[in-house]
Amino acid sequence: MKLPSLKEVLLSAPSKHPVQELCDEVDRQLDEHIERIRDHAFRAVGNRTAYELEEEKLETIDVLSYYKDLIERARKGGTTKMKEIIRMSKNCTFEIMATINPDNTEMVDIRFRQGQKERRFEEFLSNAETQFRMDLKTAFHPDKRKIKLSMLMETDTFTPLCVLHEIGHEHQAHPNMFSSQERAEAEQFRSINKTNKALLKKYHGLQIHSGNEYYPEWYLQKFYRDRAAKEIDAWQFAYRTFHSVQNEGFDVLASFDKHDIHRFIEANLWSYQNSYDLNLYLAGGKKVLDRSENVFQWNRKKAMSA
Repeated sequence: MKLPSLKEVLLSAPSKHPVQELCDEVDRQLDEHIERIRDHAFRAVGNRTAYELEEEKLETIDVLSYYKDLIERARKGGTTKMKEIIRMSKNCTFEIMATINPDNTEMVDIRFRQGQKERRFEEFLSNAETQFRMDLKTAFHPDKRKIKLSMLMETDTFTPLCVLHEIGHEHQAHPNMFSSQERAEAEQFRSINKTNKALLKKYHGLQIHSGNEYYPEWYLQKFYRDRAAKEIDAWQFAYRTFHSVQNEGFDVLASFDKHDIHRFIEANLWSYQNSYDLNLYLAGGKKVLDRSENVFQWNRKKAMSA
């Protein structure tokens, strides 16, 4: 199935059509596409996500409120624990165990388990100081050496792949890609364009969240090309590590056919491409957008030979 392209939609839409409506529709189609990929793997293994939260069985929607309650209980003087189990195959599980202490410190242990064998995710890290933490959004924070795992993320057989993706970012260097002169020029351009926010909202009905929409075309190209290289590299790391664990005797690939993981990665990268195209459109309209290239391409052959 072809991935929904915001560039194609924006280039073909009437100039006065509300951009926010177009973005929302493309986002909805992409979310449905990813959900179909997840469901396919979910059904393949007959998977069920089990929450062992102080022996209570909860639905995914309850996890955030329950986690906040655990933190509150810990502050009042008791160590609390949360454990989540995702079945990768008949014999292999992916497990996340979070322990919250009265002083609000937290320990998060992540592992594959099959029989008596275990593979802990801390073994994949490049820096012993990096820590796993629970949060509202899954991301790696290089300044704090923390990989934060979202309590709201989809919990299925793709979850460990997403965690490995963030570990892939932990392996990367994170230098500033712009010189001081480039940053000054971009900020000057941004400060001038920022006055257009009211016009963007008035004519496009657009609520902007990315923070890049006011920058010039050259800045956006450099920013997103660097972002593409990092994202593709992190997914390559996740893909290689996933297969390496399978070769070690952990049956982590049982729920996937040969296309599932590639489709999932392609769709996640495509969301960045749509963001890039939106910011180019806001920076210079259809003329600038028409010149954009797909920089978030996943090379299946390269991944399979890695």
